[in-house]
Amino acid sequence: MQQEASQAELEELSGILDMENDNTVQFLEQLVEAKMPVDRIPLSGEEIRQMSAAILQIDKPGDTLVVKMPRRSILRRWWVAASVIILLGIATYLWINDKATSPVSVVKDQTPIQPGRSGAILTLADGSELLLDSVGNGVIATEKGSQALIQDGRLAYKPSGEKNTEIVYNTMSTPRGRQFRLSLPDGTQVWLNSASSIRYPTTFAGTDRKVEITGEVYFEVAQKASQPFFVKAGDRAEVQVLGTQFNVNAYDNETALSTTLLEGAVKVNGAMIKPGQQAKVLNDGPVGAVQVAYTDINKVMAWKNGRFNFEGANIEEIMRQIERWYDVEVKYEGKKPRVEFEGQMTMDVSLNGLIVLMEKAGIHLHLNGRTLTVLP
Repeated sequence: MQQEASQAELEELSGILDMENDNTVQFLEQLVEAKMPVDRIPLSGEEIRQMSAAILQIDKPGDTLVVKMPRRSILRRWWVAASVIILLGIATYLWINDKATSPVSVVKDQTPIQPGRSGAILTLADGSELLLDSVGNGVIATEKGSQALIQDGRLAYKPSGEKNTEIVYNTMSTPRGRQFRLSLPDGTQVWLNSASSIRYPTTFAGTDRKVEITGEVYFEVAQKASQPFFVKAGDRAEVQVLGTQFNVNAYDNETALSTTLLEGAVKVNGAMIKPGQQAKVLNDGPVGAVQVAYTDINKVMAWKNGRFNFEGANIEEIMRQIERWYDVEVKYEGKKPRVEFEGQMTMDVSLNGLIVLMEKAGIHLHLNGRTLTVLP
């Protein structure tokens, strides 16, 4: 439940659960009772026994997990009561148990596709590229007036002591299956999601600070009243930063460019938004037009916190996330499944494990190389 179990410990737990005897039931009852949130009404002994029985039966034919069909809720009663972490633990158990028995649609001898990890490419002013996936601490490049260095897994900048009046730019980009963190020269903290980029000067001079992004980027902007901060996302949006913490999702294959504010204030194409609100620029709408509404901050920021948040998402939304995080191509065969997902899960699951989980949810997938096909 704390996501700290080793592979050997998971296999030991799998063996215990596989027995399905009185000790197993008692173990699960104690586990559920101990891990219920303290602000919930205590469950009765009978409710705990029913929940434990449901967990033991979850892999039986006909049951599904974390998916609901249109106008229908599946396992909703005990889904609400049980911790999401319990379900994720059971998903891990099912994956271990089913490796030899589950008819997962994966081509034989398919090399397991691992989840994404930390990594990026830094393009210097002269066009040369540095791979940051496994670089140790220390200076990695010297630009005019500044030095680029790695500090505990993030890229940062410090003045080199050299006097320079020329402004030069660096670009950090994350391929699919990578995320990375960056400290801009002014101290602004930046997190890049997969398949994203940011272009910025190696020193901020002049009357303002401007950066350009693609993909999805989260900012915690260092406040400098004398130098306002601007984020440009292609020709669709410009974000003027009046506060500190916000997220911009500017992927080309999403339905809209979304700017979500956590703290402070920003303007998107001139429209002011407040904390908790999201400004959308629709891809198929009038150029520059902004729609503002309150949104679920936890869902927006799940990627930065190492989680998938599938709450209310449809199959296409989920598959776009899978494409970027696992670096695969998603195709659809026949009619797309009409389902709506619920819940969260950690992003450290292999793609093969995720396929097993989807199969349990009634979503049929076929993996061949790096092509993932959604079956009707």
